[in-house]
Amino acid sequence: MIFTSQNKRALQEFLVESSVHDAYYEEFLYNWEDKKLFVSLYNSINNKKIDMVFEGISILITTNLDIWGTNNTLLSLTVEDDALPIQSFLEKINGNNKSFYNSLYVVFQNFSGNEMHIICEKVYIS
Repeated sequence: MIFTSQNKRALQEFLVESSVHDAYYEEFLYNWEDKKLFVSLYNSINNKKIDMVFEGISILITTNLDIWGTNNTLLSLTVEDDALPIQSFLEKINGNNKSFYNSLYVVFQNFSGNEMHIICEKVYIS
């Protein structure tokens, strides 16, 4: 399946129905030149695997503070309605006022408190 800003609601619905809660990261690969991120998740409770490829990445921000211990288990995976929080952040740190109106803003949140924020053009899910 291919998701863009044009079918963002379908991506939100897919993630709600999928088994991403309690899944753990099996693989994570980022290609700097192609601006692509591959993420593989596996939920051992439901025995389901989800592979995602994010393309046309503009922003990739991760935190690794382990506020609640080290844990690579996914608490939530959401598609935000807009990228205004990130846009405001960029404006404050470097005056960049780039619009992400036609982008997807996806947030991974782990049980450890760590997060990954991605703004991209599209995501492929299998």
